[in-house]
Amino acid sequence: MTMAAQKGWKIHHLDVKSAFQNGIVKEEGFVADGEEYMYERVDKHPTRLRFERSVSEPTLYIKKEGNETLLIVSLYVDDLLVTSSGGRLLNEFK
Repeated sequence: MTMAAQKGWKIHHLDVKSAFQNGIVKEEGFVADGEEYMYERVDKHPTRLRFERSVSEPTLYIKKEGNETLLIVSLYVDDLLVTSSGGRLLNEFK
């Protein structure tokens, strides 16, 4: 959000309404912290679209061209915050 504010980028909120209907449950009950398989399916899509996953924040994905940041996506359960340097990229992502 700080980077978007500094660069004057708009931040968009997206809600994935069918996230839970299409989810795959591998276990019943509570899943403890550190269970990496939780992001297994989610990680495949942005990776396929040439996003890099942040090392320090596993739910943050960044698309770059060289050293220039083009698109940033932050995931939380069934919500996404998306910001971009240009409208075309953002529209294509949505």
